[in-house]
Amino acid sequence: VLLDAHAGRFTAQGRTRMVSDWILALPENTRASAQACYWLGFCELAVDPVTALAHLERAHQGFVAAGDALGAFYAAAAAADAVVFIGANLHAIEPWMAVLESGTPAYLARRDAETDLRVLPGLLAAFVHRRTDHPLTAPLADLAERLLDLPLGASQRILLGTLAYYLLWTGQTPRLQRIVIKIDRMCAGSDSAPATLLRWYSVGVLIRALLGRVDEALDQARRSLSLAAQGPPTMRAKAHLLMALAEVAARNAEPARLHLTEAAGLMDPTNAIDATTYEFQRGLLTLLDGDWPQAAQLMRASVASGRASGWPLREHIALLGQVLSAAQVGAFDEAEAALREVLNHPFYAVCRWHHWLAGLIEAQLAERRGQRPRALTALAAAFAVGRECGFDFGPMPYCCGDMMSRLAALALAHHVDPAFAQAIIRRHRLPAPPGAGESWPWALRIRTLGRFGIERDDTASVASRKESRKVLDLLKLLIAWGGGPVPVARLCAALWPEAEGDAARNSFDNALHRLRKLLGTDDHVLLHAGGLSLNAATCWTDLAALDACLAEVDTLPVGDDPARTAALAERALALYLGPFLAGEDDLPGVLTSRARVEARFTRQMTALGARLEAAGEAAAAARLYRRVVEQQPLAEDVVRRLIVCLLALGQRAEAYEAYRRCRQQLSVLLGMRPARETEALVESIRNL
Repeated sequence: VLLDAHAGRFTAQGRTRMVSDWILALPENTRASAQACYWLGFCELAVDPVTALAHLERAHQGFVAAGDALGAFYAAAAAADAVVFIGANLHAIEPWMAVLESGTPAYLARRDAETDLRVLPGLLAAFVHRRTDHPLTAPLADLAERLLDLPLGASQRILLGTLAYYLLWTGQTPRLQRIVIKIDRMCAGSDSAPATLLRWYSVGVLIRALLGRVDEALDQARRSLSLAAQGPPTMRAKAHLLMALAEVAARNAEPARLHLTEAAGLMDPTNAIDATTYEFQRGLLTLLDGDWPQAAQLMRASVASGRASGWPLREHIALLGQVLSAAQVGAFDEAEAALREVLNHPFYAVCRWHHWLAGLIEAQLAERRGQRPRALTALAAAFAVGRECGFDFGPMPYCCGDMMSRLAALALAHHVDPAFAQAIIRRHRLPAPPGAGESWPWALRIRTLGRFGIERDDTASVASRKESRKVLDLLKLLIAWGGGPVPVARLCAALWPEAEGDAARNSFDNALHRLRKLLGTDDHVLLHAGGLSLNAATCWTDLAALDACLAEVDTLPVGDDPARTAALAERALALYLGPFLAGEDDLPGVLTSRARVEARFTRQMTALGARLEAAGEAAAAARLYRRVVEQQPLAEDVVRRLIVCLLALGQRAEAYEAYRRCRQQLSVLLGMRPARETEALVESIRNL
């Protein structure tokens, strides 16, 4: 009678040890009652969930035999709590789900705060982890959040973690932040058992790693490792798995490899959740290594072990890994089949976090298959979820080579939420992929065509000190000579030709130090194996951009859309604002580089004009030639083409004016007359 009257109140206050002592002091036949087994099992949840589960199973049997449906429901909720806390195999929760699904509506109708503290943690854990898409899951989560300001005692052990996972998966990040703060507070000031603290740490590490707060994730993972140092092997294995996850999220391959090796030697091979976590993290590590075939093999194994574990999350995330790794090795049929499983999985129906990941991974798969429209659609869907839910990270896509850099560049090039793409690039410091255009948020931009200028984070940086001359000359030479790697000895000879002994190298080292300081970081100018180079992943130059643009001319198919031709010409003209490094004729190699740039620009722009002419776009071709002549007034071949286009359009006066200006420029600058071909065109104008 005393047990029935007071156990609920005392356990709600966290006085579980006192209640268990009462029960253990009872006669053996009384301790075997369903009520005593229930309370004893509940009190053991925080310290020995395996033993607690055995007590709760006996309690449930007793309640069923006595026809006590409410008691059976309470026992089932506590048993679900124990199964989730043990974490080995969630299939063990399935026998309890029918009781919980049938009893929860009635429970919610007559619940009170005291029973909530006791029943809700296991109830929420069962629905969140096993039936995430069930209609009861959301109202249970709402109820759990309302309890957070109560003194939950031992119940916080699982309630906080479960609610945090649910809010992350469903994209409710503002609510999630409150739960994370609560967990951090509990970790900092709790005298809970090490296993309980490790569970809280695991929640904090996972959430921070998935949201891209990798420094915080690493810090908490190190705390968990320290906490588990004196614990049993299985506890240390879990801590090493947490460290591996945090290191992979930080893209630190070698430390992650060491922690996975440690975890492998400590794990219980029969623990399905640890096994599938280990296999999946090995898959992430091989993605980080760029070993696509091995990653594909490990992700397939992770899918199998995820299904065996009974945790829908583990199966679903492994399926996403299988899609990505199969796409990377070109196993497109396998990737598409796995993607269909992802999209049809019950967990996907409610997991907004996986909508974000799946959209990115489908975009990558489509790009690998050459399906650009599908890639853009998937990317737009992923970005919409990311913006709505506050997602912009995830270890899997960020570990897969330059996948995120390329997808961000694709978004910028095709105007798929460019502000969101730029925010991702800046926050996670994504290196620019090959071919990234001017819309990429470059940390450093250097302009050399028509004017010289340096921009850091889109803000002009002016070097006004006289002593910066050699520093800027070093940068200009590096660009003039192709961006690198340029031998240091060659740079020294060009900039300090009269220096003796080590003086030139000392001057170089000093200039390099000052140049890096001027540019804001050492990352932009790299010195390796005696060669100096600009970092193409962080540094944009208009010259490199122009070279890339002009290279596209040779890739245009015959008969291509004239609009695309005109757009390419417009890009090149926007970049070529004048001579390369104008006024720097005394720097070695600048004149040669300038002549090369001018000749290539003129040649490729002429080729684009010829394409427009062939497509019957004489007016567009004339506009192109006229703009080229404005930049290259001595390009007589272009002038002739302009005259031909103007004659074809019946604009004889304009054609003659183009000739007159060309003749004047040639006469003034070079003392030459136009070539016979140009004179012949003018004669044809007179005859007309």
